[in-house]
Amino acid sequence: MSMQALAVPDTISMGSYIINMGVTPQTIGNGLKPYGLVYDLVKNYKVPVKWVINLLKAKDGIDFTHNGINYRGGTFVVAFEFRTPAIDAVITSWQAQGVVGSTAISSFVVDLYKTIHYVPVWTLDKQNGAIAANYFVNAGIPASAHGGASSVGWKNPSQLGACDDIFVMPHADPTWATHQNLYDWNLKHKGNIWAACHAVSVMESLTDPFGTIQMNFLSTTGLIDYNFHQPGTPPYSYKDPANPIMQFMNVLDYATDNGSERIFVPNAGGGWLPTTTVAVYDGTQADVPLNSPGPAAVIAYGRGFGDPKRGWVMYEAGHRHHTNGSVAEQVAAQRAFFNYSLEAATDKNETFAIQMNGVGPVVTPLVPLNLSFTVPAWVNLTNYTIQWTSTWGGTFSPNANQQAVTYTPAAGTGPCIITVILTDGCGREFFSSTGTYMNAVLSEQSTGIRAVYNYADKSAQISWYSANNSGIHHFEIQRSDNGKDFYPAGTTPSSLSGGNSSYGFVDTKLIQQQAWYRLKIVKSSGGFTYSRIEMLSIKEKGSSAITLLSNPTNGDIRVEFRGAKKEMLQFQLSDVQGKIIFRQNMNAAAGIQTILLGNYSRLPAGTYVLQARFSSGSTSNHKVVMNR
Repeated sequence: MSMQALAVPDTISMGSYIINMGVTPQTIGNGLKPYGLVYDLVKNYKVPVKWVINLLKAKDGIDFTHNGINYRGGTFVVAFEFRTPAIDAVITSWQAQGVVGSTAISSFVVDLYKTIHYVPVWTLDKQNGAIAANYFVNAGIPASAHGGASSVGWKNPSQLGACDDIFVMPHADPTWATHQNLYDWNLKHKGNIWAACHAVSVMESLTDPFGTIQMNFLSTTGLIDYNFHQPGTPPYSYKDPANPIMQFMNVLDYATDNGSERIFVPNAGGGWLPTTTVAVYDGTQADVPLNSPGPAAVIAYGRGFGDPKRGWVMYEAGHRHHTNGSVAEQVAAQRAFFNYSLEAATDKNETFAIQMNGVGPVVTPLVPLNLSFTVPAWVNLTNYTIQWTSTWGGTFSPNANQQAVTYTPAAGTGPCIITVILTDGCGREFFSSTGTYMNAVLSEQSTGIRAVYNYADKSAQISWYSANNSGIHHFEIQRSDNGKDFYPAGTTPSSLSGGNSSYGFVDTKLIQQQAWYRLKIVKSSGGFTYSRIEMLSIKEKGSSAITLLSNPTNGDIRVEFRGAKKEMLQFQLSDVQGKIIFRQNMNAAAGIQTILLGNYSRLPAGTYVLQARFSSGSTSNHKVVMNR
């Protein structure tokens, strides 16, 4: 099977940072440096990065449009809740190197392909890895990511083991004696292989001394030796535009038109495996169809031997992808390499999810907070070391190396990222991070802030009471449109009494979806404190909603329906290829009710998408994870 992209609906919050991967013309700054930023955020700051791909787009098509900008090329997004001052400083430093991006001015829904929690461990070929080392320099990814700045830390194929994710072989003269370990490593350790130039056709034809094993990872009988076929002739053809590997802009034709093998051609009587995707090809190559069934491939990828238990293999024609052709073509060829790397590495290593528990959108400083995390039952935590961290400071007890801890944050107000990291014996880090906001302890003189939406005049009604008004000069009602940046919405004077007093304020500014409110309690002395933050979420009056109750599930799919009126509902469950598993229509009465859609325990474990369509014409989509 090919790398099939599956996207699920996801909300990008106002204040998120959107990395524009579709700027043209493509340069090293706007096309390659973003991979350095993603690596930096995930590796060094434990900030997950969203990867947004529109599954229905054509080549170079639009992933989504926001604030008048068309985003293309597989867009990366840093969620709003991780925008601490430190992360903003990191983003600014990469913008200075050419990264182009902008901040979301409102919330909107996109097709989320995946969230990146893991960066690759590359291993460069000891003999010729220096060719590809230039790609990392262009992206701003440190040499430590691939074994070091010199070949001392690189490896021969025979040295590959469990701790290597991706073997990078831009040029080689493989023999069975020197490269046979690739056959076993691709299966035993689910190792991923990226190869280029004539290393590809030579490797595909290698056999053991007895002729029983051949290293034809992506073809049925091997490829024509590079000495005996004609080169390709640009322009080339492109397909599979929604595939993660193919998220680059325009063409890479002349960046691959160098070296001893500029195209890969299957042997006569053979062909590419049906599980191999030939995504860039020459439809007019001279050896096809007389000497080969074709197609003649510039980029091909798939599981080794089409076996889902094996790692991925990708072939990219050409010798050096940073010297020939236009700069835009060079960037495209190198982006294909980094896209493959992100996809292959996460496929191998993100085999389980870490669920953090106990962190809400707002945390009170100096007040102990009980935190824990869960992993699937089959994960043996004795194989990992545990480390809790917080960008806000504070203490973890009994220590930061337990599954369940008590976290006491330091004093102050501001954004914070709380992270738990699991590290395996190879030094790989699996993490879960949650962005939250530290809010100063509520003044003992003011409690109970509440925000209610008035549908009649589309206003927010803010109310609170004060237990003791002595020493309070006035209350400043502050509003935020992103939960982070607050500005004054109005003021109310204190009654200056010594007893209880109730207060109210009406905010008539139009609210689109959500707003956040807090009080700045200004004392007569000039000092002030803040109340807690109250979030107000607006939904159309009388609208219906579906909530998924069983997720993950072992078979039962249950939903909760909430509606102010009777609705005709249509449910549809689809698998990752878009195949419809079932459709079901039913009537739902007004009110709240639980609906059992059925038991689907016979379905294979994996991810599915449940769509609910209302008689009003609106729809809601939900990701369903089927466990076993």
